[in-house]
Amino acid sequence: MKRIMLLALLAACAADRPDVAPSTSSTPAVEAALAARLSTSAERLALDVRWLADDARAGRRAGEPGALEAADWLAKQCAEIGLEPAGSNGWFQDFEVELEPKDGGESKLEVPFDGALAAWSGANDVQPLACGEAGVVEGELAWLGFGIEDPAQGWDDYAGRDVAGKIAVIVRGTPPEPAPRAGEAAPQADAKSDAKIASDASRWLGGGTIFHKVVTARRRGAAAVVVVSRGEGEAPFAFDAGGGGGKARLPAIALSRQAGAHLVGGDLEGALRVPAGQVKLDWGVRARLVCDIDGGKGLARNVLARQAGVDRSRTIVVGAHYDHLGWGGSGSLHGGARAIHNGADDNASGSAAVLELARVFGCTLEAPPCDVVYAWWTAEEMGLLGSEHWIQQPTAPIASIVAYLNYDMVGRVKDDNLQVLAAGSASEFPALLERSAAHARLDLSQNTSGSSFGGSSDHATFLKREVPALHFFTGLHEDYHKPSDDHEKFEAAGCAKVVLMSEALVRAIGSAPRLAYVAPKLDDKGRREVRSGFSSWFGSMPNYAWEDEGVLLDGTSAGSPAEKAGLLKGDILVRMDDVEVKDIYDFMWVLQTKKPGDLVQVGYMRDGRLERVAVTLGSRGAR
Repeated sequence: MKRIMLLALLAACAADRPDVAPSTSSTPAVEAALAARLSTSAERLALDVRWLADDARAGRRAGEPGALEAADWLAKQCAEIGLEPAGSNGWFQDFEVELEPKDGGESKLEVPFDGALAAWSGANDVQPLACGEAGVVEGELAWLGFGIEDPAQGWDDYAGRDVAGKIAVIVRGTPPEPAPRAGEAAPQADAKSDAKIASDASRWLGGGTIFHKVVTARRRGAAAVVVVSRGEGEAPFAFDAGGGGGKARLPAIALSRQAGAHLVGGDLEGALRVPAGQVKLDWGVRARLVCDIDGGKGLARNVLARQAGVDRSRTIVVGAHYDHLGWGGSGSLHGGARAIHNGADDNASGSAAVLELARVFGCTLEAPPCDVVYAWWTAEEMGLLGSEHWIQQPTAPIASIVAYLNYDMVGRVKDDNLQVLAAGSASEFPALLERSAAHARLDLSQNTSGSSFGGSSDHATFLKREVPALHFFTGLHEDYHKPSDDHEKFEAAGCAKVVLMSEALVRAIGSAPRLAYVAPKLDDKGRREVRSGFSSWFGSMPNYAWEDEGVLLDGTSAGSPAEKAGLLKGDILVRMDDVEVKDIYDFMWVLQTKKPGDLVQVGYMRDGRLERVAVTLGSRGAR
């Protein structure tokens, strides 16, 4: 049976075989063979991207059925090529991820009022907030106006208030901006816009965002939070409004303006014009809040395959993430209604490229010079979780890995241009890349930095372990993280050239002496580090797979405040000023309260000991 499968595979690969190795000559026969190979690859790539980016996969969100279906499909392709399983469970390596929270549909607020029970439920009056957590809370209501605590600006809705164990009632938006100075334009009020509230121009910095308000209430001891819409006749805002993926760790709901006004006697704006402590909610009974959110964890799968090479002691890992954003949510740049984010370029294109490269090597009788592990990572969009899980529980010896090649968004090759990041992580890379690109007639733009576009990709997982790594990328576009990133816009012919170049590169790397890792130059353009979203800069690189308390650092950016303060890879941030940092969201919250030049007292664990250091926050524009 294996012999029949091999013969069928070789027949299907006939178009690939005439020009397997890089050719230095250009004859009509060579040109015809090259054109035939590229055409065949392009056809297969287009079919693969179309399958992965089909609506039936529902956006391949890690932990969801569409992603698991994609994993099964990739494993089936690997078996047909004749690769060896290289996971911990056959083709797979399994782990759990947090599922996207969903509105459970039964959130409500019940308040005894004038001898009767006032109850609000349904989408027109109540929505759970994705930054909250499911739960039922009974307690006294505490009116907190805008819910802003900023004494430096002369505003503190918590002054003299004890909200411990209570249900905080907060209105969306910010207080009026101060009168403009001479020559300045008056700010435009927009009660509905978090972007406006949180802009650098706003005096409140992050204090006006929904997430910040909810976390502030939690820090002051509130048991639950109600955030009231402010626009006239406005229903509760969207389930995922203001969260940005953050978790506040207490039940929180959004309430319509009409319902919120009822709580303060009908005049919401009037209640906002006086200090919060002067507004009394004078019913001496306990309200009942239900925040109904469906969550939990789901199965996520890396897909791993191996092709035996001549030198079995060395391994090249070739990888791409196959997950995407599902129906949107955290990470989406789509401003409209929920819709499937198919991720044809991000990253069905990279997944298809890795699969096609495996087919190319499977089609030739000349084995690769060393073992090749093909990896399709999941949960990259959640913070490189798939590749990080593998590197911590590897299914191939880490010491055997000579290089990692990463393909993330390689489906928009324009004018034969291809970007390569981290090209300085081995001194041999630039020359090898140029020769391989010339074979495929691609124009390379090499960047020696380990940074990526607007955030990192799975190559960073290997660079952190000092494994030479390259990241291939064809550029950002207006469809990035939107439903419009669909298969019709995939440029198969250009992606076929990327695969052609990659075959030559794998052979060159595998045949060369072992590469020596060179720490890449670190720039800050697009690096995946925690930033406040405003103007202050800390400069940390967190480990997103860390599950214990605190924030584990994988390093600091060159020249950053964190680096200047002496923070190192392996340090665990546990405190910032008076805030106990239990997770990344606490850290983000602190940064949102600060501005450039502020001095922050940071507590961190190093080698089991609590250390302290003062960090002076920088400014983005000062770098």
